[in-house]
Amino acid sequence: MKPRKIYIKCLFFLLTLLGFSACIPEAEIGLCAYGTPTASYKVKGTAVSAQTKSPLPNIRVAMREPGFYVDTIAYAGHLFDTAYTDSNGSFNVEAIDFPYEKVVFYLDFTDPSGSYSAKRDSAVFENPQFKNGDGWHEGEAEQDVGAVELDPAE
Repeated sequence: MKPRKIYIKCLFFLLTLLGFSACIPEAEIGLCAYGTPTASYKVKGTAVSAQTKSPLPNIRVAMREPGFYVDTIAYAGHLFDTAYTDSNGSFNVEAIDFPYEKVVFYLDFTDPSGSYSAKRDSAVFENPQFKNGDGWHEGEAEQDVGAVELDPAE
């Protein structure tokens, strides 16, 4: 009977360890659990020529998180949204993420025609004021980055 008690104690110990190992910090695995609060981060602006200040249509705008480094390995940031500027150079992109007190999103601008050089800009939401929240969704925060100037390709 004694070996059985030892076996049961070992089993409980191992199950306890497995339970704790499932508690990895959220920064390492992301926030994907059911019932996790979310928020919408909306960014709008206009892509313009750096020389003429005229609006640029059909510029690709990709919204992504910055990514991170672990030791010497770089991990690319998650791509949230991609849009193309309209005939007035205007764009709107959106990310749905955890409602952080401070979050940075990269905005990558590329011209499919190759007439303008690619550019990276950023949108920083610090202590965002969320509107229209309901339940687990904290709401929406908006930011206008204004006119983003793109240089002609060389």
